[in-house]
Amino acid sequence: FGQAVVRVEEVSARADDDEAVDAQGAYGERPTRSMQVSEYASWWRDRGKGALLYLKDWHLTAEFPDFNAYTPPAIFSPDWLNEWYDHKRAGSDDVTARDYRFAYIGPAGSWTSMHSDVLRSSSWSTNVCGVKRWTLVPPDATWALTSSTGRGIAPLLRTGCGESVDSAQFCALDIARAASVVVIQQPGETIYVPPGWHHSVENLTDCLSINHNWIHPSGAIDSVRLLLAETEAAAAHIEDVRLMVSASEFDALVDRNVAMNAGMGCAEFRDLLSRAEELAKHAAENAGNDGDDGFVHELHARWAREARELLLSS
Repeated sequence: FGQAVVRVEEVSARADDDEAVDAQGAYGERPTRSMQVSEYASWWRDRGKGALLYLKDWHLTAEFPDFNAYTPPAIFSPDWLNEWYDHKRAGSDDVTARDYRFAYIGPAGSWTSMHSDVLRSSSWSTNVCGVKRWTLVPPDATWALTSSTGRGIAPLLRTGCGESVDSAQFCALDIARAASVVVIQQPGETIYVPPGWHHSVENLTDCLSINHNWIHPSGAIDSVRLLLAETEAAAAHIEDVRLMVSASEFDALVDRNVAMNAGMGCAEFRDLLSRAEELAKHAAENAGNDGDDGFVHELHARWAREARELLLSS
């Protein structure tokens, strides 16, 4: 894998340095760079006291399909999200059609700030080695993570974080802390993150992990509701250009912005749902006399159809 090019995030503030954590900014705002895995391995061997480098979002499965890096546990299936990207990638070199299956390599002290997952998907993560601390906040307490301006999320929830810059900026963090769940994940353990749960992750030791976002049929309707809200917000944001372009051009601009913000636009998600319904119907037909399997596949097909109809009617 030495020649593979990966994205590396610069972590200048270690997770146990509360003041520096506050100053480093929100999720996705850290400096990043691209480097070969061999270069990252050299840094790992010789690392000193400077900024930590956190290898994140490595599309190991998509880039090396013949390696068969891992098989998802059966409980985390079906996976409509990655099945769609596998379908798009088949016979194509399109790098935009990779997947949401990642390898992460992080040194002790590196961390990922509070966030929720793409398209309101579920996720699961397995520690191959190392120990992580997860802090998870349920959806009904998300408001307590938000700054007084409504434009920021507290990076971490430990006492001290979010307070050294301005205690009034995140005035409801005690409520978020009370609602939160903290999990220490040991080597070989897998954690499941439900849709819409904000979470932060700290590497307490050097860690190698598999991180996998997925959309279960029962969660597709939640993804649609998110996309509809993103569509409304995107349209309002560019309302001033509506009269300058045709209706179809305006809709395309809106959908492009939704895709940039949410990870996928409404048009593509409709295609994903159409394919999911088709596959579920086919699986139901092939279930034969196995009544339980046939019923489950028919239910999945119905969920796909209902989610697509909601998307089309809005």
